[in-house]
Amino acid sequence: MTNNSLATDTPVATFSGIRASFSRFIDFLAETSQAMRCAREAERLAQLSDASLLRLGVKRDEIIQHAFRGYL
Repeated sequence: MTNNSLATDTPVATFSGIRASFSRFIDFLAETSQAMRCAREAERLAQLSDASLLRLGVKRDEIIQHAFRGYL
């Protein structure tokens, strides 16, 4: 004789799973937003002259590292 029972999640477990998924989604959006800010900063720096970059203490070949320094 076999016993077939269906295990169902409790409402608390289901809510906990939804909350965890939502939290991961919010984290993803925050990370994406920060990466976009860094990319915009890199674009802005790339448009500057070498003299302007020098005043900021940034070499042209270091723009990406400078723009993403806090992100990575």
